[in-house]
Amino acid sequence: MLEHLGQPNDYSDILKRIFFFTVLVGIGGTAIIAWQSPAVWDLVRSFKTEVSIGPVKVTHLVLVVVPMALALFSRIVKLHDRISDLLCIRACFDRNRILIPLAEGVNVDPATLDLGSRSDQKGLMYRVFYKYAGFEGPAIDAQLVRTALDQWGWFWVCIESSVMLVVLGLVSLFVVGWHLALWFAVAAIVLWLLAALLMPSCRRAADHEVQAILVDQQRRQEIAGEFNALQS
Repeated sequence: MLEHLGQPNDYSDILKRIFFFTVLVGIGGTAIIAWQSPAVWDLVRSFKTEVSIGPVKVTHLVLVVVPMALALFSRIVKLHDRISDLLCIRACFDRNRILIPLAEGVNVDPATLDLGSRSDQKGLMYRVFYKYAGFEGPAIDAQLVRTALDQWGWFWVCIESSVMLVVLGLVSLFVVGWHLALWFAVAAIVLWLLAALLMPSCRRAADHEVQAILVDQQRRQEIAGEFNALQS
């Protein structure tokens, strides 16, 4: 478990963190539903096999299998990316906190830039940002990169865990009642609020990365060239 609390060394570490905490939230929520519903508890007791999730020991297989299946589905479809696309989270963040400040930093008027579709924007991000602030051999201080992605990792833990709580709330609505579903809804809202509180840290981390990139004159010239090519 401790490795999921530390700063990530690569993108895979972030995905593992999201998966781990989504499963933990699912196990806890499923256990609460089983505790409140005799029918669900009878089903849980019928599959008594001890399993472990990190330091957590679970003696009833159903408590693990169902949350893990949901978390695995989220991992396969990259749920955090789908949520980001739906709510325009990364697209707006990348444009407003990274691309526009980089353009201004190399004396290019952002108003003259047509960022186009999200796919075009991603390509530009790789050419003017991730080229210098990626995990693999960053040109800037690697600690700045790890700090930024650590904040995003916790942000997406809150978002995906809240989705798990919404699913559990819908299940509890049918097998237990509205009172338990309401508590799951409240917990999901709390996680969304926590994610909102993490966003300023994500912004500050991005600001530090942008400032570090713009310190080097050669990088400024390369970035200016990319933006000028986009204008033409």
